[in-house]
Amino acid sequence: MIELRKISKTYNGKDKIIDNLNLIINEGEIIALIGESGCGKTTTMKMINLLEKPSSGEILINGINIINSNITELRRNIGYVIQKVGLFPHMTVGENIELVPKLKKWNKEKRKEKSYELLKLVDLDPEIFYNRYPQELSGGQQQRIGIARSLAADPKIILMDEPFSALDPLTREMLQDELLKIQSELQKTIIFVTHDMDEAIKIADKIAVMKDGKILQFDRPEQILKNPKNEYIEFFIGKERLWKTPEMVLAKDIMQKKFAKINKEGSVAKAIEIMKEKSVETLFVVEKIREGSQKILGVITPKNLKSYDNFFSNDKSNKVKEYMSEKYISVDENSNMLDVLNIMSAKNFRNIVVLNSLEEVVGLITPTSMLNIISEISPSKDKEVNEIE
Repeated sequence: MIELRKISKTYNGKDKIIDNLNLIINEGEIIALIGESGCGKTTTMKMINLLEKPSSGEILINGINIINSNITELRRNIGYVIQKVGLFPHMTVGENIELVPKLKKWNKEKRKEKSYELLKLVDLDPEIFYNRYPQELSGGQQQRIGIARSLAADPKIILMDEPFSALDPLTREMLQDELLKIQSELQKTIIFVTHDMDEAIKIADKIAVMKDGKILQFDRPEQILKNPKNEYIEFFIGKERLWKTPEMVLAKDIMQKKFAKINKEGSVAKAIEIMKEKSVETLFVVEKIREGSQKILGVITPKNLKSYDNFFSNDKSNKVKEYMSEKYISVDENSNMLDVLNIMSAKNFRNIVVLNSLEEVVGLITPTSMLNIISEISPSKDKEVNEIE
């Protein structure tokens, strides 16, 4: 929906703020632009409604280059929320929200109806707040009005420039939740500037990490957390942050891709041999679906084999499918680490099978694989020792 092509921005012909930047934003996404002060994130966002004009390059919205478009009309069709709200103090809440619809010549009844609808959307009672003035509101309430105003003309695109940074942590978290709730209902395309990585991870579908006017990495939050492209990004996001956001760690990140298994037609003697060789007490019984794809049918453990009389024989007539238990626990590969831990605890299962969307087995989570991932993403041992000392 929005594409920035080879965008550069210089001041005085020499100070380069944005350097050959390329960015594609799909319709209905929340994109967070993040980086240190002076990295160019706010300038990048402002160019989308031409508050800042690029020195070179193209900005396309729905395939149309906006560089030479009618700026007034462009801005009336793009919502804009800033850090300090920018409500007009001499106007009531209703008048502030209805500003753009009034400029677009909506009639009074339609404007008021929209105001009431938006006040309810941002969880403010229109009967109480419609006729109030900004100075009668708290900072959080003013920010809600700012969001409502940005939505008044039903724009497809919303620009948000650190809208919650001046608020206390509790109010900030509430408004982040409110924004996500609104987005689930309206599906706007939102470009959100922030310096707070926790905020970006929470609200964004994708994050663009910027430095010196360039985008160093543009990806989904979990990918940036797990696979930072370079040392700067790793330092900027903080190595310990993945440990603080276990919901970003998925079953497919934890699982072992190789594990002890046997075909359903395999013999019990072969199963015992594999368990001894691999030093495991759980062997998964599988059935081949197609080349490279297997379905899990059950498990074999020493307990299942108690009734097997020829434990030490090489008799291949007894098949594992006759002895296996069909009791096992599985999770989808996109289940997060918290879900997996809860299942392990609640079901009292040490090993959990990981399935893909086709119900094919792709891996196994064991206590060892869980400990390995915790060791990888948790703070370093040296730091832990220092903290203990």
